[in-house]
Amino acid sequence: MQSKGWRLRESLQGPKDVVYIRFGLETYASFATDSPAALAADLAAAEGVTIASYADGQDVIVLGRGGTKAKITQKNGRFGYDAHNGDPLKLADILASLAADADGLYDAEQLLQATATHEYPAPLQRLWRAHFALVANPPDVIISLEDRFFSGAKSFAGSVDIASTHGGLNYRNSVTFIMSTVGPLPPVMQSADVPRHMKTLLGVKDWPMRK
Repeated sequence: MQSKGWRLRESLQGPKDVVYIRFGLETYASFATDSPAALAADLAAAEGVTIASYADGQDVIVLGRGGTKAKITQKNGRFGYDAHNGDPLKLADILASLAADADGLYDAEQLLQATATHEYPAPLQRLWRAHFALVANPPDVIISLEDRFFSGAKSFAGSVDIASTHGGLNYRNSVTFIMSTVGPLPPVMQSADVPRHMKTLLGVKDWPMRK
C-alpha cells in the first residue's frame, strides 16, 4: 500500500495517513483513516483481500474484486442491498427468492436463514453492525481476508502455516456449533441470540449464570 502513497501512522495527520488496528491473529483487518473510500478501493484490489467496506453516512459501501460495488442500507432492523456494479457479496440469487418490503428491505431473521450456508453468512447484518453497532469507536475501513492470509502480530503465528483462523466474513471463519444438554436450540442463530435462548431453556434471568 505504500506504493499507493498510504502511510502507517500512530495518529491521523493527513489524508493519506492510516492507523492499522491490530487484534491477535485474525482473518480480517480494520483501519482508521480520513479517506475511507480511497483506502477501501485500494485495499479491495490488494492480494488476499476479498471484501472491503466503509461507512458512507448511514449506509455501508462494500467493495469486492474486479471493481464490484454495493450499498447496504438499514431501517428499523431491516436491511437492503443495492448492487451498483456487480455483486460483491454474491447475494443476487438469494435475494431474488425473498420478499422485500415496499422500501426494498429484508427481514434480518429471513436473511440469516437464507444465507446460513452461503459463502458469506448474514453479510448485510454483520457488516452494518461492524460499522455502526458493535463498538463505540468503529473502524473507518474493514477488510475480510482469504484463507491463509491473516492480520496481527507475526509472532502469534509461530512456525506454522496459517490455513485459517477467525474474524473474516466467509463461511469457514463465521460458523461454529453449540451443544446443549438441557433442551433443543434453533438450528441457525447468531451468537448474539445464544444468551436469550439459553435463558429460556434454563428458566433463568441471566446467562451465563453468575454466582
